[in-house]
Amino acid sequence: MRPPRGWSIRLLQVADELAISGGTDKGAIHQEGAIHQHKGAVHEEGAIHRRERVGVTTGVLLLRLLDWTLLVVHGSLVIFNVSGWAWRRTRRLHLAVVSGTVASWFGLGAAYGWGYCPLTDWHWRVKGALGETGLPASWVKHYLDVLTGATWDPAVVDAFVGATGAGALALAATLAVRDRSTARAAEYPVAPGLRATGSRPAGLRPRTRRRKVKERRPAPAAPTSNTEEA
Repeated sequence: MRPPRGWSIRLLQVADELAISGGTDKGAIHQEGAIHQHKGAVHEEGAIHRRERVGVTTGVLLLRLLDWTLLVVHGSLVIFNVSGWAWRRTRRLHLAVVSGTVASWFGLGAAYGWGYCPLTDWHWRVKGALGETGLPASWVKHYLDVLTGATWDPAVVDAFVGATGAGALALAATLAVRDRSTARAAEYPVAPGLRATGSRPAGLRPRTRRRKVKERRPAPAAPTSNTEEA
């Protein structure tokens, strides 16, 4: 076999160089693609972490808002239970709210523990989701400790709250009976010298408002012309 000539040798060298450069280019392209894929994965992972942080922040804000809402609602309920009897217009509502509160303490309390309050249960669940632990069973005790900086005896707080609730219920019931008696007396007045018996006396009718009747003035007489001659 004849050895290759000069131009053949050069052609083979060029072919080898092209093959080597082509392999290098392919390796570089492959490496660059791998780098881009890694950057894309890192970018996507960062976007996922950002979304997770935004979701966690939003969840915490909602829990904080719910925490403050329950605090305001529960505090308003406690204040109304204590002072709602003072206004005549709110006494019926006060009696219903206090009755519901006491019924929750002893009705639901038979199943969930004496003195059970649904608002306290919901509020403590929200605080637990926020990471607060070691919460007492009494809502009043917790905020007494927070406001005063002291640690109140749970038995003393429970006794005080129970006595206050019982007193508010008794006062609301007493005022409801008195207001009803006053309204009945105003509706069926008793004649002087008679004793009120609690029922409508015979011959007496409920007092009704009399409408004021405007007095009709007589129409002015039409002017007459003197046709007769003196």
